[in-house]
Amino acid sequence: GPGNLWIDAAAERITRGRLKMDRDGSLSAHGKVDARAVQRILRHPFFNKKPPKSTGRDEFPFELFLSKTKAQGPSLVATAVAVAAESIAQSYERWVLRPKRPLRRIFLCGGGAKNSTLVSYLKLRLASVEIESLDSAGFDSQYLEAQAFAFFGFLSFIGQPLGGEWTGVKGFASPAHLLPGKNWGELLAKAQKILNL
Repeated sequence: GPGNLWIDAAAERITRGRLKMDRDGSLSAHGKVDARAVQRILRHPFFNKKPPKSTGRDEFPFELFLSKTKAQGPSLVATAVAVAAESIAQSYERWVLRPKRPLRRIFLCGGGAKNSTLVSYLKLRLASVEIESLDSAGFDSQYLEAQAFAFFGFLSFIGQPLGGEWTGVKGFASPAHLLPGKNWGELLAKAQKILNL
């Protein structure tokens, strides 16, 4: 769903640009959730789409959020947090828990992993599941996207396909093209050590 988009925008709005995020959930912790607005927002067709799926500012502009709630101040941020958390919880319930797929732990990343209000909401909603930061698994939760692209580069380097069911692509996806640079020999030497070639 909209993730941190609306949380960040709400924090910036109520602080008149002083804050760009709900740091540690400190703003949302002092607000009251507009539960009716959360219900209205979760009727958006995106939430009924089967995963894998992705979205962003085009589908979830901040104006859409503002049109669904009259919340002000910290309550605006609390409502944005509730939308993010509830959309995550409902997705796990619908696509994983109800079909009886195994789910023991959820790793959070990005700014949401550091928002204690969001994390508490998720722990309450998904009480049977452990919820923790991706940092606990040895990854830097703030740089997941960069790490993912490094992994894709590595897969390309060793000639593995980048596609798969998890991307939404049907069939084989060819590896990326590698253009050797000045450090090509050094890169090959490091790869040989890593791969024990």
